[in-house]
Order: sequence, then C-alpha cells, then structure tokens
Amino acid sequence: LSRLTQGALRTASGPLTGAEIAAAVMQAKGMPINDAQLKEIVVERALTALRRLAKRGTVAKSGTSRSTQWTLSWIVP
Repeated sequence: LSRLTQGALRTASGPLTGAEIAAAVMQAKGMPINDAQLKEIVVERALTALRRLAKRGTVAKSGTSRSTQWTLSWIVP
C-alpha cells in the first residue's frame, strides 16, 4: 500500500487528500470506486501508510483533520 500511495502522489499535479489517494489506489487495484464501505476502509489504511511514511520523511502533510493534504517531501516548496 505504501508504494501505491507514493505512486498516487508521484503522478499527482499537486497535494492530495486521503480520499483522493484512496480513490487512486482503488483504481490502480481495480476495485470499485463507488463502493462507500470499501473506500472508507482503503482511506483508513492509506492514511496509516501515509503517517508511517511521514515519520520516515518520505511524504509531507499540510493542514489538519479533513483538510489535510499530502505530497512527496521532495516536491514541497
């Protein structure tokens, strides 16, 4: 999941929210994007992976709570 989240951030034109990253992961894995329960699970798992990557310094977080956006740390201005 860490690689898929990083891949979503790598191809993004700017920072992404957890829900946007989860949608990209679901699309990459061929999962139905319109399944709300599945999307909620993937969002939680993606956020867990993002927090772990943030501790390593791989990704950067901006904002708080629902407005949090993520980007790769070497892309942050």
